[in-house]
Amino acid sequence: MKTRLQQIFSSPWLADLSAAAGVLAYTWQLWLYAHSQRSVLDEGLYLYKGLQFALGRYQPFEPYSFWTNQMPLSFYIPGWVQVLFGPGLRTGRYFAVILAVLMLIAVWLTARRIGSPWIGAGAAWAFVLMPATARIYSQAVSQGLVACLLMWIMALALGEKRRMWQLVLAGLLSGVMVMARINMLPVLVLLALYVWWEQDFKSAFWVGAAGLVVIIVGHAVFWPGILSIWGSLGQRFGIAALKPWFPPEGVTPFWQQNVAFSDRFNSFFETIRYHFIPMAGMLVVAFLWPHRRDWKSTSHFKIAVFLAALFLAMILLHSWAAVGNDYCVLCLRVYTGFYEGLGILLLAVSVTSWRRELPGWAQALGALVVFGTLLGIGYSAAQEINSAFEVEFFRGLMNLGVPVYRASGWDSVELWRIAANYFDLDFEQTFNLFKLLVPLALTGLAGGLILLLSRMLANRSRGASLPRSFGAWTLVLFLVTGSLLSPTRVLSNGYQVYDCGGDEIAVFEQVGAYLRETLPPGAKLYWKGYSPVNLLYVPDVEIYPPQLNLAYTYKTTGETEALYRYGWWNEELSRRWIAEADYALIEARYYNREQWLKDVLESGDFEELTPTVSTAPCADDAVIRIFKRK
Repeated sequence: MKTRLQQIFSSPWLADLSAAAGVLAYTWQLWLYAHSQRSVLDEGLYLYKGLQFALGRYQPFEPYSFWTNQMPLSFYIPGWVQVLFGPGLRTGRYFAVILAVLMLIAVWLTARRIGSPWIGAGAAWAFVLMPATARIYSQAVSQGLVACLLMWIMALALGEKRRMWQLVLAGLLSGVMVMARINMLPVLVLLALYVWWEQDFKSAFWVGAAGLVVIIVGHAVFWPGILSIWGSLGQRFGIAALKPWFPPEGVTPFWQQNVAFSDRFNSFFETIRYHFIPMAGMLVVAFLWPHRRDWKSTSHFKIAVFLAALFLAMILLHSWAAVGNDYCVLCLRVYTGFYEGLGILLLAVSVTSWRRELPGWAQALGALVVFGTLLGIGYSAAQEINSAFEVEFFRGLMNLGVPVYRASGWDSVELWRIAANYFDLDFEQTFNLFKLLVPLALTGLAGGLILLLSRMLANRSRGASLPRSFGAWTLVLFLVTGSLLSPTRVLSNGYQVYDCGGDEIAVFEQVGAYLRETLPPGAKLYWKGYSPVNLLYVPDVEIYPPQLNLAYTYKTTGETEALYRYGWWNEELSRRWIAEADYALIEARYYNREQWLKDVLESGDFEELTPTVSTAPCADDAVIRIFKRK
């Protein structure tokens, strides 16, 4: 049996066949999610703004136009693709699927080269085991584009004796990536430092120069408007030189969140759940980091240091941007899609060199961190875990009798009364407490089982390549068990925010055909809908660009012309536009949110036409109501 397994794992072609199967499985996942997920605001913005930019109807950073809050290529690339293959959600999502498949191929090839054929296959299947990533990458948002670029940069640059053309191309792609998303700028800096360390200064110079040329040329093309991207950062950090490009001052945003610490805590552990393998892998690698002499080669050590530094920098940067601020606390779970491939490659390069024994303090700390992480996962996944139980289960649990001794003798008291008295809670609050304690108890039990099994294996382990200490086994079992369970709702499959069923692409095309029949060319549209994807199907109408970002660019205070010039809007502009509009397209969910707008539409100046079908098969409030000026 052992010989047979050795033969299997010594066959590169079997490993490559397994990897190819993983790529096919992931492609199938992407295809299904591309058709079944609800279109999000960002997706519509990238597609619609990108198409307008690519056709030359608008320019990025143009006054009184769209709010260009991201670097230009994040819009232009999906715009150019639509110019070539036709506008619409189908083109955007199929392009997203292609990018995700190319990303996975880059991960596979890189992990195969820096690890082994079977490690490469494992890296490919790691993504299959995390359906949250397929959901994110199957939408036409910038995560898939950036992830694809980043993984091909790693494929070109990682390792010793890379050819100069590979390094220069990696530098060029790094510049392209920055011109798509400014948050990826640290990649170029750390990549140049890594190449200097691994290769030589000359190679690092050309990597940095190639990336900087793309960035400089990109800035020159969009100068000086592109400085508004830097202006928002300059305003935050008080950089006076960028003051002419600061956002308008004296502004009160309509979109404000009062975020509790518990929501930030939940956002962080949701991210660990949905991207378990790279996030937990980073934790395990930190504890099992090999001694310098134990690395497979000096090159592997340098790759691991670079990947660990870059992955950690990306986690900290995006955690600060999301969890550390109030604008989009829950965005960390999707931000991680930009760079999670780094964690997979870090596992690939280090796994064969991990330490098999840990000192006592590290074993205790590792066990504590694993147990704490599982409790955090239990807290975050409470709803998903509790869905496995009927309500009667919790009521029965709460009504369990607990023996207590009174002056008159032994008695029995319901468990919920004890908790209610101790914490000063009413019945409903106690019920919610029990719904939280059950997931914590179950994940705590899982942690206890991992610790128990780790102790048993540590006492029996004698294999040269196996962990030899309790702490090492705990970390390895934590990663392996979590990876195998990653496709469940407790972990990665819990990300079902935009799952909608049906065929979302076909529905948007149906709605688009109806809008083309209804709206004449040149009509001025007042728009209030969630995803601007609908507007891709009526290319000849006029819109009011600041409206597309909805509440995110709507301000309750501020000078009107300054807001409009920057790409923002307020009620005064909204009233001005509805007075000019030939048609108003209002998604049902927004119809009753502003009484003045409802009064205008029902004043007799407009007639309501037949609405569209719902653009989301799972929701009735995604119907678009159409009002025509009489």
